[in-house]
Amino acid sequence: MARKQPVTPWTLYVDESGSFTEVEDDVVVCGLLVRDDIPGLSIAEVRQSLESAVPGFPWPWHASLINNASWVAFVLGERQLSASHPDADIRWLAEAVRRVNDGFADRFGDRYLAIRTRLASDGEAGQIKLNELADFEGLLREAYPAELEAIRAHSQRARAAVKQFANALAIRAASTGDATAALLLFSSETVRGDARSEPESVLGDRRYFRLLEVLVDRAAATLARRGGAHELSLDVSERRLIDPLFRRPAKQLTQHVDRELSALRAKWRHSVRIVARAVTPFDRHIGMRFVVADFAANRGRRALRRGAVPLKDTETDVETHLALAVRSGTPPRSHLAASGDAYALCQLPGSDGPAALSYERPRRRWACEQAWEWCAR
Repeated sequence: MARKQPVTPWTLYVDESGSFTEVEDDVVVCGLLVRDDIPGLSIAEVRQSLESAVPGFPWPWHASLINNASWVAFVLGERQLSASHPDADIRWLAEAVRRVNDGFADRFGDRYLAIRTRLASDGEAGQIKLNELADFEGLLREAYPAELEAIRAHSQRARAAVKQFANALAIRAASTGDATAALLLFSSETVRGDARSEPESVLGDRRYFRLLEVLVDRAAATLARRGGAHELSLDVSERRLIDPLFRRPAKQLTQHVDRELSALRAKWRHSVRIVARAVTPFDRHIGMRFVVADFAANRGRRALRRGAVPLKDTETDVETHLALAVRSGTPPRSHLAASGDAYALCQLPGSDGPAALSYERPRRRWACEQAWEWCAR
């Protein structure tokens, strides 16, 4: 009797960036793909390290919020940075944050107090919407330029710390003899909003699920090119959708992911077993790998929205900021994927890519080029 082929287990940590309900918005779904035997760090170790490097930010870190200077001023004011910190820059930042918060209180009164109250409650620090902070952001830019510079420098420390953790993950992967055991993958659109051309899902928001399908398909294709058998477990960041039975908003469940990816599971069943393992809330219990995926999604959204930039330059942009590879295999192929015409072309290996999918606006150049690559003989 033939011996069963050993199965290599992987986990894809999935997060997204952008508004999937606004067609004019650019969106991206990002996956951090890690082989399951790559060692990780405990949440306590990570939080201690990050608090030492970047004091004052509540856990977990959200890339979109850290990019907002007024949110940073709020949370640092709430957590009261030490005016006697050994780092002179942090001491100056503590005084700058105090001045900014005094200015917010004088100008906005009850609105300021309401946000501070929410930030003081458990779990609310990451739930503030950016549009709630527009007026505060405007005052900060207008009246506190020096303080704004210090706040932005602190945010840059946070981005550097996340990149350091991503780099450490890549180093741990390389130490196992396989530098491609930790990778980043992205899916966006050939044309803004083209994922909405798909039939509407009973779960609502087909745009998100279409891009999730594109992402998981690229992850499975990347694993299949390695040869052998693989199990791809999906750990998806929790989001809201429409309950198919009661037709009302509900939290996403693994059953919803299974339902939307059923055709994909069948497509790859002989080489990559796809399992929806978890839907994970982005709360204080979340691990560092999800934070890396969140930062990658935020950076990827900026990089992938540009229409005329070549694939190589787009990949370099993402890799420079996250220190994890977005290309692997022999010959190397891109981990950037796109929906619409680009996704359709990738299902036709051996076709003449540029003839079948020409680069012309409003298509994105990187999206066309990665599709040409994947359909090449």
